[in-house]
Amino acid sequence: MLLAAVRILWIMARVVRVSSSCQSENSSLPAYVKKGDIMIGGLIPVHEKIVKQTFTFKIKPPNRTCEKFYTEKYQYVLAMLFAVEAINRNPLLLTNVTLGFEVYDTCYSDAAAIHSAMSYLSGKQTSVPNYSCTSAPPRLAAVVGDSPSSGSVAIARILGLTLFPQISYASALPSLADKTQFPSFLRTVGTVDSQPAAVVQMIRHFNWSWVGILASNNDYGNQGSQKLQSEMLKNGICFAFSKTLSIPPTKDNLNDIIRAIHKSMTKVIVLYAYATELIALLQAVTAEKIVGKVWIAIGSWIPSAVFTQRELWATLNGTIGLAKYSSDIPGFGNFLRTIHPSEYPNDIFIKDFWGYVFACKWVDNSTSLSGANVTICTGKEELSKLDSSEYNTKNFRLAVSVYNAIYAVAHAIHNMIFCENGNGPFVNRTCADIDHFQPWQVSHDMKGDMVKVGIFDDWGPAGEKLVLSENAITWGDKYTQVPTSVCCNSCLPGYRKAPRQGEPFCCYDCISCSDGEISNQTGATDCMRCPEDQWSNDNRVKCIPKTIEFLSYEEPLGIALSSISSFCSLLTVSVLCIFIRYRDTPLVKANNRSLSYLLLVALLMCFLCSFLFIGRPAPITCLIRQAVFGTIFSLCVSSIFAKTITVVIAFSATKPNSPLRKWVGSSIPNSMIFVGSSIQSVICTCWVMLYPSSPELNMKASKGKITVECTDDSVLFFYVTLVFLGFLAILTLAVAFLARNLPDGFNETKFITFSMLVFTSVWISFIPAYVSTKGKYMVAVEIFAILSSSLGLLCCIFAPKCHIIILRPHMNTREFLVARNNATGRK
Repeated sequence: MLLAAVRILWIMARVVRVSSSCQSENSSLPAYVKKGDIMIGGLIPVHEKIVKQTFTFKIKPPNRTCEKFYTEKYQYVLAMLFAVEAINRNPLLLTNVTLGFEVYDTCYSDAAAIHSAMSYLSGKQTSVPNYSCTSAPPRLAAVVGDSPSSGSVAIARILGLTLFPQISYASALPSLADKTQFPSFLRTVGTVDSQPAAVVQMIRHFNWSWVGILASNNDYGNQGSQKLQSEMLKNGICFAFSKTLSIPPTKDNLNDIIRAIHKSMTKVIVLYAYATELIALLQAVTAEKIVGKVWIAIGSWIPSAVFTQRELWATLNGTIGLAKYSSDIPGFGNFLRTIHPSEYPNDIFIKDFWGYVFACKWVDNSTSLSGANVTICTGKEELSKLDSSEYNTKNFRLAVSVYNAIYAVAHAIHNMIFCENGNGPFVNRTCADIDHFQPWQVSHDMKGDMVKVGIFDDWGPAGEKLVLSENAITWGDKYTQVPTSVCCNSCLPGYRKAPRQGEPFCCYDCISCSDGEISNQTGATDCMRCPEDQWSNDNRVKCIPKTIEFLSYEEPLGIALSSISSFCSLLTVSVLCIFIRYRDTPLVKANNRSLSYLLLVALLMCFLCSFLFIGRPAPITCLIRQAVFGTIFSLCVSSIFAKTITVVIAFSATKPNSPLRKWVGSSIPNSMIFVGSSIQSVICTCWVMLYPSSPELNMKASKGKITVECTDDSVLFFYVTLVFLGFLAILTLAVAFLARNLPDGFNETKFITFSMLVFTSVWISFIPAYVSTKGKYMVAVEIFAILSSSLGLLCCIFAPKCHIIILRPHMNTREFLVARNNATGRK
């Protein structure tokens, strides 16, 4: 406890000592100082990173050292130098006042940036919080920097406590615009708010929809990538992966990113990070031989020296980047070619720059010349002979922002110099004392000007915000044209997107549109249904008029049925002619000639009525065809029934004391025909009168077709007609079966039995077939039933008789028939 108390008292004593005498044992930070009446601070990361140090806490920590010189960042220092010298030569801008600067190298380290900022506040290039260690009045007007947004955020919080003006030339983080948190922060670059919109416009321009995102793990990367993802989702773009790059990147972090790149099929990866944060990643990608990727660089690293590393060319070839619009600084290019270490001895960076671009070493007492291939810097090297990739003297980009920042400070000082009391901006309309001004007074006179970024104008007309020249883009070696980067290829016309379960909406399957639906554009999400009178074509890309369908005489089925009907009609006429020709023969007489003639005429009409069902339905054919069919068939079956009754009466009357003698030669058969036909005629007449049929267009009977058919408003009457025909057929079949034992010579009941079996079989089979079909095939089924049942009657009843009449005339004699009957009787 005593030892701890002693230590606390010692620390307090040290603090009191510092506070009373403003002394610091911290070593002075190295800085490039150009003296002037009014100074400007500069925070520029001239080197890539701080050399890693080990702290033992036993000896005084050494000064920080940095490595990997950046010529591009050194150009910012030279832009500051060039601007200050130009301002000092202009007597109209600052009268009797000169500008100077004090530049620190922040080495892309937030800690180094804070350390340097506190040195400005303390003075004497030492960092003591909230203390000024200079006896002279504060003459530091503003701090220009830092480059990374993370460094600017850190020092803006410190400088904002005293409203010390800070102007960044590269920090584009949107949150830095918050004046509540960063009241004295200004910048000469625009925010990154428009960058995600520019990237999305570019991605859409190339029709990419499957993109990977890599962002540095800091405010700039995290906020930027979140805004980018939101913008992508609003524009229908999916990200295959979104990974964070740790700072500095660890081996596990790099391996995780490499695995994500390997696993994904995306061809486009957006990099939301600074150049120094990406070098390790790009080297790892190169080592893995990952090629064929289009890298989209967001931020200021597209003009970086990263691209001068030959080993990364295969990886970075075809990279597209968003960089600040590069305007010209008059005379700056010549200035860059004429600088020399001898002219600027206070420049602590110029010898490092010289040695870097000329690959040589300056010799002094501390220089080690180990190795045989060391080139000594002589100072006679010429910058004008350097290649543009080694030393850029034409494209200034962010150097312009540094230049503008210096001029912004100069104009603020100019306003203070020429301010008149009574018209001033401060209390009681006073002006600042140029010899004793406070930094917050400089802030009042400065404004941050927005600078147009690249070739994307967020305020431009719709469709003209992004201007790209594809011919100017050189893609990677793997591609000869714009590469595609999609999770799935766009669905062709005729297909629609079907989202995959559990995957982003950019991943989908292409499903063909259903019948009657189309999609006439690439990447359709839904198919459109065709109008009722139209149908989709085979490719499902357009609606075409439905074909008109009916059982026509031109199609094969119609030709076949009409041919069969014609043949059967001719066959019936032939049989009728045979019967008329041989009307006086015993065989024709024995089978009741008049009924045979009537039956043949009825069968002929049955065959002919099928023509009412073929061809485009017309009002008259629709009205009468079912009625004609029912009436004619009832006449046909009634005639067969009458023939059967006639045979039964004739042979039964030959028996002694038979009561049927009195019916022989009567008009009973004719009465039966009349009654049977009349009943069916009444049914059909009621059908036609109550439910008249007419042509109609059926849109749903067949896919892609409009079926022209007759209305069928009463199925009941249709089946009543069939039931009555069935009743007549069964009655005839029963009578014929009972008369099967009559003498063979004059007995045709067995043929009638067979004919009725065929007839009933056809029409019983007809019902399920008719119900299960639609459109013209329903009509074809009915025609087939008409023809087959009629042909069955014709063949079963008249074929045996025609066979005897034509081929066996010796059997068509009275003697043969009597002898046959006698033989049958003896049996």
